[in-house]
Amino acid sequence: MPTVKDRVVQQAVVNVIEPIFDETFHPSSYGYRPNRSQHQAVAKAERFMNKYGLVHVEDMDLSKCFDTLDHKIIIDAIAEKISDGRVLNLIKVFLNSGVLQDGKFSETEVGSPQCGVISPLISNIYLNKFDQKMMAKGIRQKPQVFTKEWSF
Repeated sequence: MPTVKDRVVQQAVVNVIEPIFDETFHPSSYGYRPNRSQHQAVAKAERFMNKYGLVHVEDMDLSKCFDTLDHKIIIDAIAEKISDGRVLNLIKVFLNSGVLQDGKFSETEVGSPQCGVISPLISNIYLNKFDQKMMAKGIRQKPQVFTKEWSF
């Protein structure tokens, strides 16, 4: 779990880069995005069902998502829009900060900081590639909603 100092720095990074990425996210992505809510996601799903006569919904559990994110894919995706090496290096530091479990330190070679302020944005950046490929293939997506109960 990041320290208070780490959380403040992560929030500063989020404040700067989130607007750059948010405008590129899939229109049906609602999880942890500014000015979007679970209620809006459900309403959009209902509109899709009515408009397109849909009767089935595919629900995907992204269990352990934060634990398994590939650092190279994350950094490459961020580097497509952020060229400042200092920002990229800071994000690498967040990703590689390690974990302390039962008094033992372990390096983190994959995953995003648990309980980190930046983790939801990192996961949205990571999942956006998938969302955009699905959209390009004409595959409809239900609005994505992440709640506090999610288990990544």
